[in-house]
Amino acid sequence: MYSALLVATVAVVAAEKQDVSKESGLYMYDDPPLLLRFFWVAGTICAVLAVCISVYNIKNHAACATLQGFGQDELISSFGARATRIMKLLLMPLTFAVTAALQMFLPGAAELMALLRTCQLAFSMNVIIELLFILNGSQKQIVKNLPEEPIAVFGKPPLCCIFGWGCCAQKVQLWHLRFFVMGLQQFTVILPIVGVFDAFNEPFAESGFFAKIDKAFGIIVTVSTLLGMWSFKCLIPLMTDSVRTRTASKSKLDSMEQFLLLQMLFSKLTDKLLPLIVRVDLHAESWTMPNFLFIQVIAGFLTCVIQLFLASLGLHAYEAGTELYPPVNFGADLPPDTLALLDMDGIDPDKWVRLQELQEIRPSSTAAPSAPLLLGNLRGNVPPKMSEKLDAAADAADAA
Repeated sequence: MYSALLVATVAVVAAEKQDVSKESGLYMYDDPPLLLRFFWVAGTICAVLAVCISVYNIKNHAACATLQGFGQDELISSFGARATRIMKLLLMPLTFAVTAALQMFLPGAAELMALLRTCQLAFSMNVIIELLFILNGSQKQIVKNLPEEPIAVFGKPPLCCIFGWGCCAQKVQLWHLRFFVMGLQQFTVILPIVGVFDAFNEPFAESGFFAKIDKAFGIIVTVSTLLGMWSFKCLIPLMTDSVRTRTASKSKLDSMEQFLLLQMLFSKLTDKLLPLIVRVDLHAESWTMPNFLFIQVIAGFLTCVIQLFLASLGLHAYEAGTELYPPVNFGADLPPDTLALLDMDGIDPDKWVRLQELQEIRPSSTAAPSAPLLLGNLRGNVPPKMSEKLDAAADAADAA
């Protein structure tokens, strides 16, 4: 879906006739002022660092998944349900940094760069929910660990002042989870679609009727973003109670949450606040850059800076190690996350006798597997720090 939207948008941009009223900003390369050069140099450095950190983290997860038996000469290569989704999330700072850097040097293409970032963000919101489902193991596990006592289910910002009171407390039900998931799914659909229509409308946005359409698009995106952030904030604690102790610490789960929320928040703040703060044109000796293009350059620079921070946050939130990739038993255990994937695709493992038999013969969760992460020549692909952790897990398994 997102690929089709992007192709449509690129076609629109390519088909647009050159409009003298809409400046491309390419004249800025003729004797650029010191401020513009600072934005270019500092922003590019931040973007390159963000890309390097993201690639390093992705390679670590690929190495861990390889040790679990994934990503080895398949026709359609895959690194497993868990690693694949984490790697897709880690692509977000990389995509944002690259598009923001291009935006600094090509401010006239800011609309297209913003649409690319919007599609990546919407895609990532759906991926994080799937990842949390996989980390829990099944829907039954999520429901089992829901709070027993009544809580303010809807009492998260920005609606905490309305639903955060004790009188609004209620026992959490499965329909609450479904409601919040739908709140996230609307965000993943509305943002890319509105972005494509906005790309069509943008060349005519200064006229009366099209200006009203542009304003309506802005309201829709703002409401959709707020609803998505609120749904995410309400859903996260309900899906992480059982994960907090056995798969990830509270600090890592908080970092996972901040990894996406900060991205959403920063995107909206730059769109809304920069036009209010920056009201001047950029003047050089031989040219003057209009305010709307100058804002796009600043937005690109700020986005590069924040992506460096978020890429570093991703190193902590999604650390490639034995917590996310525990040792496996190739002889007696099921492949990692098999039952979670079946459950997520609508197959209830409890209804299939053969699956129940497989669950019964699996080793207990407290017993260490007899064959930890050891695949011989693949050990060399793992970074030293990760290799030490995996060796420690193997020693513990041998001792057991």
